[in-house]
Amino acid sequence: MDMFADSTVSAARRMLGGTIRVNGVSGRVVETEAYLGLTDSASHAACGRTKRNEPMFGSVGHLYVYLSYGVHYCLNFVAHPPGEVGAVLIRALEPLDGLSLMRERRTKKELKTNHLCDGPGKIGQALQLDTSYSGERIGERILWEDGELCNHEKVGQGPRIGISKAVDLPYRFWIENSLFVS
Repeated sequence: MDMFADSTVSAARRMLGGTIRVNGVSGRVVETEAYLGLTDSASHAACGRTKRNEPMFGSVGHLYVYLSYGVHYCLNFVAHPPGEVGAVLIRALEPLDGLSLMRERRTKKELKTNHLCDGPGKIGQALQLDTSYSGERIGERILWEDGELCNHEKVGQGPRIGISKAVDLPYRFWIENSLFVS
């Protein structure tokens, strides 16, 4: 859990290879994005503290789950140094356990395993998330296991995607050549 008290950007990189377990399914993190506090115009925290983004301002090791466009639940892990604000968005997972459950939960019945969790909204469906998880401590219902990259795996870094502000910041990380990246 120490990685969550590091810089948000460092935590986003170090989360690659870790495993998330919840609701009878699990997946290996293959893509993340860092979102900082007031200085990051793409962050939900940029306009200050609200009821929705409250977890981003709180203690590390908690979850921030929000509803995007009124349709998709997106999973974030609160990660920032003391006195700062930030969270890491989980952009893509490599499904490990519970593939049949993931397929059932997806709105669009996806048959290809590499497309089950290749986007934050798809993850929310496959893991059966909602905003009731927001603010919970990691380990209550959503379990986190640190992981490592395999010897042949390399980390890619570049701009975040799917946003309209601060698009040039290189806060997106992924495992290169992974078939599960968004």
